[in-house]
Amino acid sequence: MDILVIVPTEEERESFIKVLALKNTHNHYRALKCGVGKISAAVVVQDFLSTNADMRVDMIALIGYAGGASGFTPGEIVVPDSCTVWDADTPYSAVFDELHAVYPLKGSENVTLLTGDSVVDRRTGRELERTYGPTVIYDMEGAAVAAVAKRERIPMIAIKVISDIPYHKPLLRHVGVEKFTSSAKDFCRFVDILEQF
Repeated sequence: MDILVIVPTEEERESFIKVLALKNTHNHYRALKCGVGKISAAVVVQDFLSTNADMRVDMIALIGYAGGASGFTPGEIVVPDSCTVWDADTPYSAVFDELHAVYPLKGSENVTLLTGDSVVDRRTGRELERTYGPTVIYDMEGAAVAAVAKRERIPMIAIKVISDIPYHKPLLRHVGVEKFTSSAKDFCRFVDILEQF
């Protein structure tokens, strides 16, 4: 299987490539840095697929880190089965339906990945949990990549490590995003999950 792996940062891309060099894999992987946030993710992934239209892509895999609601613990691997945008504040109208689309993912858990352009803080985390329940996770790229995958008719999986819980000690605030993503990665587990396909 040819899998296009999407990661937000160059550090994550390099970590994924290092793991591939150490493992025997039956899938073929390409790793693409999409940048942070919905706009960057959608533009970079769509541009890559458009300029490489003759390249075979059997599945898109978005890997990396996500905040989690109270149903999760930091360090836990989560494979959500759907994703949507949480920060599209629009009135009810069919005009805005696409902004609120729920995209199916090749996940094995009853978990929704909520995508927004803001880091989820305690107040927002509580509001989202009241709305969606305790089995949601938060990132900044998932729904944007899923929208491109749907448009291109490519199945997508998201594999996330829970980095922090808004109600607990804010890990990323204390160690910094760069230090966390360079020291807390477990890309071997990502590859092990992808190798099951």
